[in-house]
Amino acid sequence: MNKLEIQEKMVKMGILTENHKIYNKRYRLTHKEYYKIYRKKYREAHKEQEKQRMKQYRLTHKEYCKIYMKKYRETHKKQVKKYKKQYYLTHKEQKKQQSKQYYLTHKEQKKQQSKQYCKENPEKVKKLIRRWILANPKKMSEMKRRKASKRRQLGFDPWNKPFKECESHHLTKDDVIYLPKELHRSIYHNIWTGQNMDIINTLAIQFLEKTL
Repeated sequence: MNKLEIQEKMVKMGILTENHKIYNKRYRLTHKEYYKIYRKKYREAHKEQEKQRMKQYRLTHKEYCKIYMKKYRETHKKQVKKYKKQYYLTHKEQKKQQSKQYYLTHKEQKKQQSKQYCKENPEKVKKLIRRWILANPKKMSEMKRRKASKRRQLGFDPWNKPFKECESHHLTKDDVIYLPKELHRSIYHNIWTGQNMDIINTLAIQFLEKTL
């Protein structure tokens, strides 16, 4: 047993005097490199114990840990970015499941956040979409094929005539009203699931009545 291990035992047993503590503090300050190597070896040899100790420490020092980690992230941006990237690569499936679970339990909140972000950053969103399309040609082709297949299942019986800056909106699988592009896109809707169809259909009928 080396000196450091003996001292640790003495601390646990409560027999380390105040003089010893002062001496040990000075010793640690003058032997930083030795302590660094020792602590590293100790952590590797006692992984589970250290994990539990750190978990307990974080629970009892929440505010301090929060402030410390915030400062660390600000002063070690490159290291944090590299660590996150590496962590994601080695825990891809786990992160995927976590994200999926989080989305399911915060669905409405995420939708609102996404909507707000798109509204505040339209150019960024366009660039991200373009980048995704270029990076996923096969998925894009499949999406287009599915969309075209669904479109073929719809009829087309227009109730009014097309005009500048308009889009066709299906009230039902056959009935269509031409609406201003801005109005048509103001409410997300889906004819296949029925989501928000009652809202957009009401707006469509109101618009048609005004223009007749």
